[in-house]
Amino acid sequence: VFPGQLSSKSHQLLPEAVVKIIGNITVREDENAKLKLQSVDILENNEEYRNRRPSSTDKVKQQALFIKVSSLNSEEYKRAYAFCEIFSGSVPVIIYEESTGKRYKSSNFGVTVSDFTINELKNIVGEKSVVLK
Repeated sequence: VFPGQLSSKSHQLLPEAVVKIIGNITVREDENAKLKLQSVDILENNEEYRNRRPSSTDKVKQQALFIKVSSLNSEEYKRAYAFCEIFSGSVPVIIYEESTGKRYKSSNFGVTVSDFTINELKNIVGEKSVVLK
């Protein structure tokens, strides 16, 4: 990020802020990627964004991501857990341990659900071992 652009936009880039960033990424061999910002919009104050997202009073069924692993000591579990930590989010993760038949859910452990995260988890633990309900 170019320092001048960052300093002029830093007041908008606050922790936990929902923002839309438009810019260009330049990637060259033997160099770090560079990001050139064109615009930053705060979406929390954007009427269109507020109208699209459900309000806290709407009845929205909470989804959960179920991941089946052979054991909590398995390599697949360790990789899936590390992946979920990187892509942490608000959708609860429930781990089903096949060897014991137990389910585990942490109140402060969730994942961001997208086609990418679902597909990557399926690559880690198996196609039939990841279900979003």
